[in-house]
Amino acid sequence: MLLCRFFTISLLSVSSIAFSQFSDDFADGELQSNPAWMGELDDFVVENGVLNLNAAEAGISQLMTTIEVVDDYEWSMSFNLDFSPSASNQLLIHLWSETENFSENSLTLLLGENGSDDALTLVELPSNTILAEGIPTRVANDPVELDLLINYNNSFLTVQSKTPDEAIFTEEIEVFIGDRIIGNGFFGIECRYTASRADRFFFDDIAAGVRVPDQRAPIILESAFIPDNQFCLTVDEAIDLDNSNVQLNATPTELTNIALNANQIKFSVVGEVPQEFQLDVSGVFDLAGNELDTVLIIAPTFNPEPGDVLINEILFNPRTDGVDFVELISTSSRTLDLQNLTILNSSNERQVTINSPLVIPPFGIIALTPDPQETTSAYPAAIAERIFTLNLPAFNNGDGNVTIQFGDQLLDEFDYDEDFHNELLDEIDGVSLERISLTEPTNDSDNWTSASELVGFATPGNSNSTLSDFTNEMSIEMNSSFSPNGDNQDDELEILINAGSGFLAAIDIYNDSGSHMLTLNNNTLLGGNNVLVWDGNLENGDRAPIGIYIIHVSLFNPEGATESKKQAVALRDFID
Repeated sequence: MLLCRFFTISLLSVSSIAFSQFSDDFADGELQSNPAWMGELDDFVVENGVLNLNAAEAGISQLMTTIEVVDDYEWSMSFNLDFSPSASNQLLIHLWSETENFSENSLTLLLGENGSDDALTLVELPSNTILAEGIPTRVANDPVELDLLINYNNSFLTVQSKTPDEAIFTEEIEVFIGDRIIGNGFFGIECRYTASRADRFFFDDIAAGVRVPDQRAPIILESAFIPDNQFCLTVDEAIDLDNSNVQLNATPTELTNIALNANQIKFSVVGEVPQEFQLDVSGVFDLAGNELDTVLIIAPTFNPEPGDVLINEILFNPRTDGVDFVELISTSSRTLDLQNLTILNSSNERQVTINSPLVIPPFGIIALTPDPQETTSAYPAAIAERIFTLNLPAFNNGDGNVTIQFGDQLLDEFDYDEDFHNELLDEIDGVSLERISLTEPTNDSDNWTSASELVGFATPGNSNSTLSDFTNEMSIEMNSSFSPNGDNQDDELEILINAGSGFLAAIDIYNDSGSHMLTLNNNTLLGGNNVLVWDGNLENGDRAPIGIYIIHVSLFNPEGATESKKQAVALRDFID
């Protein structure tokens, strides 16, 4: 039994063929061997492991190779027609032909008719007798991209197809053809095209040979969580509904409404859905009798509700060549999927919607920006893996609005203004506004301030620099000695400042005679909890002599609040 963490995968074409005759994925970049293709070779090229028609003008181009069809024989291939097939632009797949130019006794799949109901058509050439037709409109799209799996067994021919968005093959044709294709012959593809379609035929993974029994167990591709506690597991092949007796056991969750359909396992959770649970799956068989027997760890995602996601930080006035960003924080203990969340600026009625899955973990932080690389490069405190690409609505530099909503539910909104920045800052371009408290209202101007200079004036994807355990009293703490001698023990003097938000710090260092030796910080904008460091060097880069120094810390904010501290610190060599 396999134990794995649940995840979603993209499944390529699955086939059960043991290719006793040929299989070509075009990885070798040529057509002369393994297998040896014949025909208009000069009209085709192989690029990046894909066979591509590359003709100079309108015409007909064929490729063929020898095969020997026996009972229980299969063909498989993938193709992409970058156009909507028509009577002028057709693909013919010759499953078996008596002659190499397909002029006599050919059994052929045809794609390309005039009209909107175009289907895969099985024809007999040269009489053009239609033997069977597949699903209407199946090959009437632009483009047409399909995987084909074709089986000849007991005088019947079965044709199945699968689009890139489908998990399992769909049966299109099952028809009695007798023994007309038994024996030696030719397999091939034939492209008929106008000049504008002379390079729009693409092929990959072409194979033919005797089928061997399917001995691979089904695989769960993905899990979807539907509101009202329902889950749907998608399997990569058809389920044998007659012989399956599905067994689901969840730890420690109780399940109900367990059901199977063509390639899905559905169930519901009794009571509240947990953040994560283990699911044992067994008793599910594919059509060949292989059992799905596995253990999954399922971590469902939920749609955000009001109060689950808040605006946490915004950069609306970037530096020259910089970009805006909006940071969101989850206040939920559940994993949230922000797909379909809309971010808008109500002041100019511009908005964007997240159109792909974007998961934010419990109490997690993400930042959204048109250029994550630029944002990460500009701010040293940024956490790159939490920054995602989104073309945000335009935000005015002076004032504006950022609103987040999910469907018709308002999640949060913030009417920002450049006046919310610390008024003692000389330059605010490239400085973000950070939220101070998650419990105070978003639209309270006192709940926002400039990001600290110590973190580079913004913290995209990271905890806000303004967060603090500050309550009523500021604190300034430092050790009484340090020894910058490179022994990795007390090499730096750390000055710890807890001052609430919006304070600036000036730190000057004097010797024991009162002479000014160094300005360590000059009106540096602080965050909540701050660590400032003196490495023992002076402004000219020289090491300060061993001795006693006076550290003078002055704090002040725009409202006139001040705090200061002087402390004697010994600069020593080795500290016993």
